[in-house]
Amino acid sequence: MPMQIHLVNDPSEAELADYLRDRISAAIGSLKHPLEYVEAELHDDPTQPDRGRVCDIDMKLFPRGWIYVNARSDDFRNAIDLAVARANAVVKRTVSAED
Repeated sequence: MPMQIHLVNDPSEAELADYLRDRISAAIGSLKHPLEYVEAELHDDPTQPDRGRVCDIDMKLFPRGWIYVNARSDDFRNAIDLAVARANAVVKRTVSAED
C-alpha cells in the first residue's frame, strides 16, 4: 500500500504540500515497516512570534501504531525540515526496537 500524505491546510498552499511530501518520502519512504498514512498541519502560533511557524505530523506506522511529532521555527520550510528529521529519528528507533 503506498504511503498517503495528507496536508490539513488550505489547498492553496500546494508548494508547501509538495515540499512536505518530498521531504517525508525522502526521509521515511523506504523503511522496512511502511508508513500507511501521514497527516501534517502547518499553522502559526501567535504566542511565540519568533518561532511562530509550526509543523505537526501524525504518522501511522504499520503495524506499530501512531507516532506524533511537531517542530517550531520562524519559517514553514524550516519547521517541516525539523519535524521530518524528528519523525525519521522516532521511526528508526521504533523499527530498530522491534528488530
